[in-house]
Amino acid sequence: MNKACYICKSTTFQLVDGVVSDIPGLKIFKCENCNLIFLENFDHIDKDYYQNGEMNEDNREGVDSKCKNLEYWCKSTHEDDHRRFEFLKDELLEKDILDFGSGAGGFLSLAKDVANSASGIEPNKNISDFYKSKKLSHYSKIEDLNSKSEFDIITAFHVIEHLKDPVLYLLKIKKLLKKGGSMYLEFPNADDALISYYKNESFSHFTFWSCHLMLFNYKNIETIARKAGLSVVQNLQVQRYPISNHLYWLAKGKPGGQNIFTEFNCDRLNREYLNILAKNKMCDTILVEMKEL
Repeated sequence: MNKACYICKSTTFQLVDGVVSDIPGLKIFKCENCNLIFLENFDHIDKDYYQNGEMNEDNREGVDSKCKNLEYWCKSTHEDDHRRFEFLKDELLEKDILDFGSGAGGFLSLAKDVANSASGIEPNKNISDFYKSKKLSHYSKIEDLNSKSEFDIITAFHVIEHLKDPVLYLLKIKKLLKKGGSMYLEFPNADDALISYYKNESFSHFTFWSCHLMLFNYKNIETIARKAGLSVVQNLQVQRYPISNHLYWLAKGKPGGQNIFTEFNCDRLNREYLNILAKNKMCDTILVEMKEL
């Protein structure tokens, strides 16, 4: 049992009305002081969990399993890889880049064409040959890098929430950052509108997952940054799923609405909806840029 909040050390929690979809008996708590959402314990994640690729065996209804093959894994992240690349493309030019928790290397495959170098840290032991075939530099853990390795840009997309000690890992990867360099990190938002505003019961029985040990909002992301000697210089709201997805959750209580309520897949409508969610800090994703203090 986690007896104190990871961020503020408060011992006052409230039980979240939700279900960990792949381990239903695992309770979810929210700190009443800083609003960090976290699992009752992290005992199900042992030292070999990510190395063995167990995270990829996601059997939730409505989620395509990434473990079918690595090419399929790349396809499943294609849209996010391109979104992130387009956002960072100008920053990546002629830079040395490290992607921490780089998955199937989709983002790196795009970045290497404009960067000076592109490397990935990915613990999944099944990935090494795949990276070689894509001509990507691969490391299984931070400690495998040369002690003198430095990077202009370090990215970590939907990674930090998987770690038992996020601040420790921020400290570790900060040491790899060149002077004046930037870290770009993406997190699922604990204040996602379907959780915090709509309070959609079906979504709360779907979205919580045993691999997401903690869920952060924009305020406690800034807190863990400060604890690691970093400052947040950009804190952006990103909406990965369109309004059609939300309408389907509200009407039918199921994922995949963007492929069913297609009449609502309108760029103008989605832009307006995004603006409303972003203004209220309720998008599904948070993207931050951090620099060393």
